[in-house]
Amino acid sequence: LVGSEMCIRDRPNEGSIPIEYCNIKKMNITTYNQLEDIKQIELSVPTNELELGLITQYCSSLEKIIIIGEVYSSINKHANILKGLDVKLEIKLDPKKLYNLADLRLFSTFFPNSYILYGYEDVTIHKFINVYEKLDSMIKPIKNVELSPLEKFLYIFYITSHFRKYKDVKYNEDKSRSLFELFDPDNNQIVCGGFSKILMELCKRINILALKMYVHIY
Repeated sequence: LVGSEMCIRDRPNEGSIPIEYCNIKKMNITTYNQLEDIKQIELSVPTNELELGLITQYCSSLEKIIIIGEVYSSINKHANILKGLDVKLEIKLDPKKLYNLADLRLFSTFFPNSYILYGYEDVTIHKFINVYEKLDSMIKPIKNVELSPLEKFLYIFYITSHFRKYKDVKYNEDKSRSLFELFDPDNNQIVCGGFSKILMELCKRINILALKMYVHIY
């Protein structure tokens, strides 16, 4: 793959064992038949038409493509190449960063059945966009207002603490803790973990660093 940045990670020593994982980051593939057994590919750098064409043409056993961060923006330019593939598309996003919703919306029009892995939460791309938009709307009243960082924080602390009454149901912890379950209109649960996730998301949007800390009492 001359000129590409494709490599095999954890390549087996025995040639008879199939290669099942590939990360497009460095060039280390010499023959096309090495691609036949790959079941999962990770795209961690911006990709191009040639590389995506090789994936569709030679990765006959492919089951999943993992897209790291904003690499999805480069795939939008060549989406027609991947549209015919019957594989799971998953975008892995870092919860500490903010992402371009316009590019994600475009990606969702090409690949409506794709997923977002956000921290430890795996959700559909449409659900992710919906929650992201709601979080953006929560800070809209102070977005273009001249306030100190403390005043902004006090505002988002107030709207987070009034998001919903504290309520927990032990048999379904996701309902009260998952960022994406919390914005379900049929959900009336939330606990401290849920409040903290909303507050961290809002802090990120007003450029205030927020770190999650855990305390265990024995």
